[in-house]
Amino acid sequence: MVSARAGSGERRPDSPAGGVRGGRVPTWVALAVVTVGLGGLVRHIDRQVAARGVATIDVTRYRLHAPDRWLSEAWVHRLERLLLRFGRLQADDRKAILDLAGRVLALSFVAEVGEPRVDWPDGLTLPIRLHVPVACIKVGQDFLPVAADGTVLAGYSYAPHPARGGYLPVVGPHDLWPPDPGPPQPGDRLAHPAHRDALAVAVSLLRHLDRRSRERLGRALIDASHPSAFDGRPGGVRIDLEGARRIHFGRPPGGNHPGELPLEMKWASVAQGLERWGAGEPFDALDVRWDDYQTLRYDQATGGGR
Repeated sequence: MVSARAGSGERRPDSPAGGVRGGRVPTWVALAVVTVGLGGLVRHIDRQVAARGVATIDVTRYRLHAPDRWLSEAWVHRLERLLLRFGRLQADDRKAILDLAGRVLALSFVAEVGEPRVDWPDGLTLPIRLHVPVACIKVGQDFLPVAADGTVLAGYSYAPHPARGGYLPVVGPHDLWPPDPGPPQPGDRLAHPAHRDALAVAVSLLRHLDRRSRERLGRALIDASHPSAFDGRPGGVRIDLEGARRIHFGRPPGGNHPGELPLEMKWASVAQGLERWGAGEPFDALDVRWDDYQTLRYDQATGGGR
C-alpha cells in the first residue's frame, strides 16, 4: 500500500497531464496515490475537519501512482471529471462513498474496484485494478485500445498507441462491425470471432516477442478473418506490417490443431525474420507455419506470397 499526503506536488483536476511516450506513464504519475498492481490505490486527502467533528474528504485533491503501467491521458481526464462531480464527501457518508466506488467501476478502463476504506480523519483509500491494453481497433479515423478480454477502452488516438517499446497491434479487419449499432464504443466488447482470434494473436505477440523485436515489428494489423492461407492450407491468420510486408502466422492460439507449431516456435521465427528485415534483406513475406520458416517474394506463390 502506498501512503501519501497532499501538498505542493499534488495533482489538481485543472492541472495539465503529461503525455504518454512509448508506453511509459507520465513523470507526475510517479508521485501518485492511485497504484496499479494487484490493484491501485486512490487516496483523497483534505486536512480540514468540520467544526462538528466530522471529517470532509475533498475528492478533487488526489494523486495518481501507476509505475510501469500503460496509462492513457484520456483515462486521467475521465477520472478527474468524475471526481469533480463528487467534490467533497463526509467521511461517515457510506452511501456516497459506495456510490463513488460504483461510478469508478463503471469507467471503461477500470476492471475491478475493491472495498473503499476511510482513513480517519480525512482520507479515503479505494483499491482499483485497471485494464491492461493488449491491442487496439480502428474506429473511423481513430484508434481505441482493447484489453485481453475484448473490452474496448477509452483513449482515442489518431494512430496505434505506443506501448512496451513498440505499438499496440491493430485488430482487423475494420469492415466486420454490424451496421447496427456499428463500431464498438468504450465499454463494449469485441464479439466477432475473427476479432477474438486476432486478439488472441495480439496477446501471444506481447507475451513472446521481446522489446527489441516489437520495436522492429512497428505498426501491425492482425487479420484472422481468412480460414486458409495463400497456399490453400488451413490457418489464414496474417500480420500485415508497414512497407507492404506480411507474416503468414497460421492458426490463431487457443485451438486444438494437430500439427500446429507451438507459439514459442512461431514467434521465435518472427523475431529472426524481423532481424533479417532490419538488416535489409530483400524479401516481402515471412511464413512461420513450419519448423523452418520461409521467406517469400510476392511472385513466389499464388497470391504473390500475400
